[in-house]
Amino acid sequence: MDSKTPNPNRLQLSAESRLQLIAWARAAAPDEACGLLLGRRRGERVEVEHVRLARNVAADAHRAFEVHPEDHLAFSLEVERQGLDVVGAWHSHPRGPATLSAADLAAAAPGWAQVVVALAASDTPELRAWLVEHRCGSHELELTERPTPSSRYGS
Repeated sequence: MDSKTPNPNRLQLSAESRLQLIAWARAAAPDEACGLLLGRRRGERVEVEHVRLARNVAADAHRAFEVHPEDHLAFSLEVERQGLDVVGAWHSHPRGPATLSAADLAAAAPGWAQVVVALAASDTPELRAWLVEHRCGSHELELTERPTPSSRYGS
């Protein structure tokens, strides 16, 4: 990302992808679930076209996540074939809020979107999106629903 490219302020995620992330987060609890976000950056928005579940190989999966290197490689090859990019990562907080922890920030790739799925706040999981600007900073992205192909073309 060069200095002329605007920082995204919005992340688009389909309703189906949102439900899938919640299902994976619930299935992994009490461990953190994790994976990657595949899509495109278009100016001031990140468009997530596919969400992928990865194996969490963190030493303490109850409190942290680390995407398995083989999964990362497989998803990187997938995006090459599809003409997409890995635009970020997602993970769950089974007991905490949908914010980035200090450890999340320290491990995050600058320029990547991060979606956090919080399960503990209520019966309704909370999803929030962030853009990691550098290892010690981030800003929240507006999380919007990605239109389905039929709604984009008026069908």
